[in-house]
Amino acid sequence: MIEYNPEFLEKTSFLGKAQSDNLRAICADIDLNEIIANIENRKSIAHKLCFDFIYTSAIIEGNTYTRGEAETLFETRLPISSKSVDDANMLLNIKYALDYILQEKPTITKHSIREIHQILSQGLLPKKAQGGVRELAVTIGNSEYVPLSNPLELELQNIKTL
Repeated sequence: MIEYNPEFLEKTSFLGKAQSDNLRAICADIDLNEIIANIENRKSIAHKLCFDFIYTSAIIEGNTYTRGEAETLFETRLPISSKSVDDANMLLNIKYALDYILQEKPTITKHSIREIHQILSQGLLPKKAQGGVRELAVTIGNSEYVPLSNPLELELQNIKTL
């Protein structure tokens, strides 16, 4: 067994000299102001990554919206009539939660986690369950994993991870 040793990282180079020199040469040709301007553009890489995160998170939860439908929902705030309102709420809630995290940059605390959960669960859970520890057992489709079901155990595990 090898224990973690931070000095090892300080004395070890990930790249060789030729690779480091090549990377420095590439970086010398990059205009940082142009990159920053592109990031601030609505259709920037950051915007696309955020959309991908939101959309993929919703799909993992069983959302039925297509990418195009999700884009339309974000632009108009109007649900697709042939889709469930819960699917629209889920996508919008994930977007609002991500916007909150990116703008407010909250410190990770029990309170901030509950606040984010409250944003994520608006319109999907009863009011008293929003932002709280779940009281019902849940399962994960196509998985043998069984999440904790006891609210007290869940609360203790949440505290331990902070």
